[in-house]
Amino acid sequence: MSATIQKGQQHQMIRLVTQSFCRELLNYGVARQDMVSVSVELLDYVMGHAPDAPAPHELDAFAPDRLVRTGVEGRVYEDVRIAPFYPELLPTVAAWLATSDVQRNFAVWYPEDDAALFRHFFETPSTRYFAIFYRDVFVGLVGGEQIDAAGRKVEMKKFIGEEGYRGLGIGKTATFLWLHHVFEDLGFNKVYIYSLDTNIRNINLNHRLGFEVEGILVEDAFLEGSYRDVVRMSLLRRRWEALFGAGQAASDSSS
Repeated sequence: MSATIQKGQQHQMIRLVTQSFCRELLNYGVARQDMVSVSVELLDYVMGHAPDAPAPHELDAFAPDRLVRTGVEGRVYEDVRIAPFYPELLPTVAAWLATSDVQRNFAVWYPEDDAALFRHFFETPSTRYFAIFYRDVFVGLVGGEQIDAAGRKVEMKKFIGEEGYRGLGIGKTATFLWLHHVFEDLGFNKVYIYSLDTNIRNINLNHRLGFEVEGILVEDAFLEGSYRDVVRMSLLRRRWEALFGAGQAASDSSS
């Protein structure tokens, strides 16, 4: 039964990725008749790579002895730090959401009204975020929504709001720090993510961080006048332990 389900999920994912990739090519001006060359390039790529190579992941690139705890919940790894998110930082987040394309990365958008945004971040019991700092500059957020302590699972959301700090690996490091908190401090069993169908870059990044596709939610989001498919990915505790080698204590800091 499980093998059949997995096969069905793989088929759905292949279909979804193909459709999304073709739409992106069309957006970039590639003619439909030229897409045949894409299949040729794909075949060349597959033939040139070992089919049994392990799936790439990047959690094991982090050395646990270089992770430093700050206070009760904060964490630092090299130049990246996460710390509890406080209301004083909310105006900066509101500006990011109002002036950048951050919202378009999510299947469910953040509130646009300032009061509703405050309630979402600070008065919703199932929501808890951490501020991301790069060399003491506030650059983004990472955290959990739909926190289910009884079921030991949580939805992860993350974004780098400062455009000049994107593409530097900050989000990846912040994700690692937050996952370490969720699995090691809270003892949760599952972290899951929702990604829009066309956000192939984000899906690939999450896969490299150990997340695996659970399934496709067909036309599950209605954004900007159209229905969008949503991909759900998850990282289980046992996979986190296998990839990272949990149980290796991080060093403490009194700072």
